[in-house]
Amino acid sequence: MHNDRLSQRVNRSKFTIVARMQWDTPYARVNCNTNWEVSRDHLSLFERIGGGSFGQVWKGAAFDVAGAKGWSVVAVKMLKENSSKSDVRDLLSELDLLKKLKPHPNVIQLLGCLTKDVVRCKGRPDFRPPLVILEFVPHGDLLGYLRKAKEKLMIIIT
Repeated sequence: MHNDRLSQRVNRSKFTIVARMQWDTPYARVNCNTNWEVSRDHLSLFERIGGGSFGQVWKGAAFDVAGAKGWSVVAVKMLKENSSKSDVRDLLSELDLLKKLKPHPNVIQLLGCLTKDVVRCKGRPDFRPPLVILEFVPHGDLLGYLRKAKEKLMIIIT
């Protein structure tokens, strides 16, 4: 039932990424293992849930990712359009590190990535950054969760 509702939401999503793209920079290449690569038409983005100085995180859904059948809720990390070459290198280095980690219950899991057919030129209308697809955590990042818990605790104490 949950998978049916998620599938309906994906079909209505205006953020669905379906376009194929081409490489425009040699530094964007990553040590690509096809076991991690997800097809762009198997990913849909719903809403922006976080961000920092060089990147942003979106809540979305991925189809048949990491051995799961059907649509799964995921978090998608990507660069902002004004990202630099070093930002791209940092994201791809993070991706390589995540690929090497063994599963652990206290570490968010890498589910997949999109590193093929990337267009990363500033100002281009077809800008498509590399994407890192991660396990979705409904309560957000640890720091945000701890801050919210502290605020609730302060209200209870006073």
